[in-house]
Formats: sequence, C-alpha cells, structure tokens
Amino acid sequence: MAIKFLHDIDLDDNQALNLVAELLSSNPAAEEGKLYYNTTTNVMMVCINSTWTALFPAKGDKGIQGIQGLQGLQGNTGSTGATGKAGTNGLNGITPTMTSLSGKTLPTSSRGLAAGKLWNNRGVVSIA
Repeated sequence: MAIKFLHDIDLDDNQALNLVAELLSSNPAAEEGKLYYNTTTNVMMVCINSTWTALFPAKGDKGIQGIQGLQGLQGNTGSTGATGKAGTNGLNGITPTMTSLSGKTLPTSSRGLAAGKLWNNRGVVSIA
C-alpha cells in the first residue's frame, strides 16, 4: 500500500529511484512546476508561467525547415550567330536630268520620266 505524503519530501540530495510521472491524456489545470507524461503525444510536460510546455520533443518529430539557398551564378553568354545577308540598296535620291543619264546628252524635247523609262520624241529609252 502506498504512503501518502501531506508535506514536501526532502531527499537530502538522494535519488528518487523507480519514479513514475503521472500519466494523463491531456493537460491538467496549470500549476507552476508540475510535471506529467502526456499519453496522447508521448511527451513529458512541465508547467512554466501557467503554460504547459514539452520538456523534450516527441521522438520522431521533424525539425524546422532550413532557409533556401542562394541563387546560382549566371551562365556564360552564348556565341553570336552568323551575320545575315545584306539587303538591297534603295534609291539614292538623284533625279536624272537630260544631261546626266549615262554621261550622254539626250535631246531636250523629252516628255518625262516614269517607272524606269524615259520618253522622248525618238521613242522609249530604258534606264538601267
């Protein structure tokens, strides 16, 4: 039969052998310094500042996830592609006159210039 102690026990620096904590499935009323073993979470609990706190984490609990590492370095720039084919030259803005076409003097009775052809009183002259 167990002995009831109605006052504090002074063990005078001796060990308490074969001590078993109170086994409960949930937190009892908060009492500063009280210990118990939670059978639902399998954790020894202690009351500190009116809050039940795990004395040791449950076996197998995961740790806190670490921070994400730094982004890697940017890779080297790739080689330059081949140079494309040059486009055709546009018109140079020079309007041919009666004396500047192919270095030959044309008659002054020309009727006009249109679509790469020159009309005069002798027929059509193509402009190259």
